[in-house]
Amino acid sequence: MRRKEIVLDAINKFPDLPIMSLAKYIFYTHGDAFDYNFDNIRTIVRFHLGKHGVKSRRHYKPRPVVKVPTAWNLNVKPHKINSGKWLVVSDIHIPFHDEKAIEACFRYGKEQGVTGVIINGDLQDYYSISFWGGLSLRNFDKEFSIVLDFLDYMRGQFPEQEIIWKPGNHELRLPRLYVQKMPEMVATPLLAMETLLNLNEKNIMLLDAKQLIYAGELPILHGHEIRFKSHIVNPARTLFLKIKQWGLMSHAHQTSEHTEKNLQGTYLTTWSTGCLCNLQPEWNPYGNNWNHGFAIVDVSKNGFFVVGNKRILPSGDIV
Repeated sequence: MRRKEIVLDAINKFPDLPIMSLAKYIFYTHGDAFDYNFDNIRTIVRFHLGKHGVKSRRHYKPRPVVKVPTAWNLNVKPHKINSGKWLVVSDIHIPFHDEKAIEACFRYGKEQGVTGVIINGDLQDYYSISFWGGLSLRNFDKEFSIVLDFLDYMRGQFPEQEIIWKPGNHELRLPRLYVQKMPEMVATPLLAMETLLNLNEKNIMLLDAKQLIYAGELPILHGHEIRFKSHIVNPARTLFLKIKQWGLMSHAHQTSEHTEKNLQGTYLTTWSTGCLCNLQPEWNPYGNNWNHGFAIVDVSKNGFFVVGNKRILPSGDIV
């Protein structure tokens, strides 16, 4: 594309932008065509806008656009899990996990004979690359190594079961770092989570961060998808007000349940699960209302489901 065409195309697209903004847009999108000479771009823009005088004015015709431009839409297909009994764990926040809570949870899951495990977000904390991370704990390599060890431990506990991992808001810290610091690395396959964590070899399926999981007719969310605030008094009730149907979510670190009846007499229940992380971490040591917990979701082939929302007591007992 010639320089004139590039400039006229930008002017047609953004007729209300001032000269400087147009020049910056062209510089960042087609700077190589102008040898990255910003002053030269600005001069050409002024010329075609007639800012060098009436005699230099160039009149241009709008480009013919025959249809409405394609919109940017989030179109992520929900993932439907197989029928069976599923252990739903979340908010482990490695390396700030609670070892006893994890052991109690996995032991109960094996006793129940679960056929699959769903990691419903925030397995990793990514504290070392977060805005809030303290200097004493900024060790990305060590944090990542612990995550790898945990995945191997979990696969050892559930060697034959399906394992599905839906990223939560904390896992989004890694791609966000790429966008902010290394935008050229965003689409690099070698830096994707599947590659870094060797998930294919571990036979762990990684879903999209905004992808719904359907356990029969039960949608399972992490919570960040609906802009859920973790300090809500009753997370399950807030979830119901958001989705107006039955559902299960994590993210709040609290075990809760809420039921309402619709006009047709159908009882709609929502659940929020507890966490498997330290209940007094460095970033929130006091005043939180967290508890350890997980869920067992039994899904039948006809889509019916039964949820057992479990709490882990300090003694390690499951209630």
